[in-house]
Amino acid sequence: MTYKDTVGCPQWVGWPPAAWGNWVDWVDWTPPPSHLIIYVSAPYSLGDQIDNVRFACEVGDKILAKGHIPFIPHLSHLWHFVSPKSYDEWLRIDKAFVPRCDALLRVGGESKGADLEVEFAKDNHIRVYYSLEEIRNVS
Repeated sequence: MTYKDTVGCPQWVGWPPAAWGNWVDWVDWTPPPSHLIIYVSAPYSLGDQIDNVRFACEVGDKILAKGHIPFIPHLSHLWHFVSPKSYDEWLRIDKAFVPRCDALLRVGGESKGADLEVEFAKDNHIRVYYSLEEIRNVS
């Protein structure tokens, strides 16, 4: 059977559905620039925790300005006040999010936890950036 034989066949009547619109429009469609979901890995425990949360949020804003989506684990700060968890439990929770992100940005100073997150990201073949300048703009 050739294509010519199928023209007018009952199974092709009404195909494609009118609700799909003009299929030619689909061919010309181009996806929007792809953004990354970037995990912000920075100190939390050492130093003033409020300052560390503020710093991580400021970094998150800069990631957002580049057209990407930041994931800021420091925002669990309030959760810790409501329902305290051990250091190891927080690391376990944070490590569960790392593989769900496209990249990790390691910023700030000394941090055993952030260094463990970097190591975990590398072990799972997740891109690791060490400065905002390394991250391309998509906006």
